[in-house]
Amino acid sequence: MSGNDGPARRFDTSFRCYPAAVLGRGELNYSGMIIMPPSALEKLTRLHIAYPMMFELHNGRQQKMTHAGMMRTLSLKAGEPLRIKSINIPSGSFIKLQPQSMSFINAISDPKAVLENALRHFATLTKGDKFQFLCNGDIFEIAVLDVKPRHRSGGISCVETDLEVDFAPPLDYAEPVLTTTTTDTGSGGPGSLVGGGRVTPFTQERSMAKRIGYSALAASGDFDGQSSAA
Repeated sequence: MSGNDGPARRFDTSFRCYPAAVLGRGELNYSGMIIMPPSALEKLTRLHIAYPMMFELHNGRQQKMTHAGMMRTLSLKAGEPLRIKSINIPSGSFIKLQPQSMSFINAISDPKAVLENALRHFATLTKGDKFQFLCNGDIFEIAVLDVKPRHRSGGISCVETDLEVDFAPPLDYAEPVLTTTTTDTGSGGPGSLVGGGRVTPFTQERSMAKRIGYSALAASGDFDGQSSAA
């Protein structure tokens, strides 16, 4: 790796970026951690950058930025330059997440516990991030739709904080349309015959959130952010 130092008092350096698997650390693909050379730690120490160390990660070619080491989010290819700048961002109080597949609902019996464990591997998250985690050998992806408090960087710290969590429906979710065979006839309107079958009006009990138990998940307690920065 080769680095180019930026302004004093703030860590501002560029390195060529490679997947963690190159170092035999494939598990870092499911975390926000990054690995830098020893020279970076020496400079961070000289600059008195406080722990937990937070960084802005910039892909200048694509004009993309995040705070967690996710090459996919940044559209980075192996060997491309990554600019790394130290930053202070506020502790998070709220995050809105969206599973990218219904498999998150169908395959995970305790989503709260699984997400709590996944978030422990991320010291920061940024609006627009998509992070992945492993569960029972399967890969699941979650999008970050919103965070609070709002900061110019769009990011929050997940270290030693309680996060209120809201959920959007999975990306591929569709409300079920339930029909029953009937010989009834009648005028149009909710519950009337449509194409030979009765369309049951949607109710709160049949809504996606109720079916998945998202409200119970959120009401059972905030997620505890126990992540630590690399």
